[in-house]
Amino acid sequence: MVIVGGALAAPFYLNYLRSSSEQLNAAQKAFLSVSVYAADLAPWLLPARDNPVWHSITRSLYSRSSAGNRVESTLFFGFVPPILALGSLLLRPRHCPNSLRFWQTLAILGFLLSFGPVLRVLQQPVTDWMLYRLFMLLPGTYAFRAPARAGLTHMDIDHRPSADL
Repeated sequence: MVIVGGALAAPFYLNYLRSSSEQLNAAQKAFLSVSVYAADLAPWLLPARDNPVWHSITRSLYSRSSAGNRVESTLFFGFVPPILALGSLLLRPRHCPNSLRFWQTLAILGFLLSFGPVLRVLQQPVTDWMLYRLFMLLPGTYAFRAPARAGLTHMDIDHRPSADL
C-alpha cells in the first residue's frame, strides 16, 4: 500500500519540489510563522472562549493567555469523543480489527502533529520537542505552516456510508 501510494504521489511531489525560487522563498518565509498556526493543548480540552454555554468559564481562562490564531484555537469538539477514543485504546477488545488500529493511529498522529514543534498549554511552552520536528525534516514540508489543521483529520473520520450518495 505504501509503495502504490508513494508511486501515485511521486509525480506531484517531485513537481512541487521543482517550484520556482520565488515560490520556495515565499513558502519558507511562511514556514517561519508555524508556531502561530500550531494548536495549544487547552483548546483541545476546553470549549472556545465564545462558546454560548461555557463562555463564562473559558473566557477567563483564555484571557490569561494570548489569543493565538482564532481558527487554530477552536479545536474542542466535545467531551464524549475524547472519552470514547480513550476507551477504545484502553478497553481494546480481543478481536480488534486492523481498521480500528489504523484509525486510532491516524487520530493519535494527527493530534500530536497538530501541536507543531512546541507543546503549549494556554500559550505557555511545556516542552520544545514534539513529533512535528521529525515532519519538518521531510523535503517540501516547509510549505505546510498550519500544524493545527493536522488534528482535524480524526474529526472527519466516519465509517458510515453517506446518505448523499
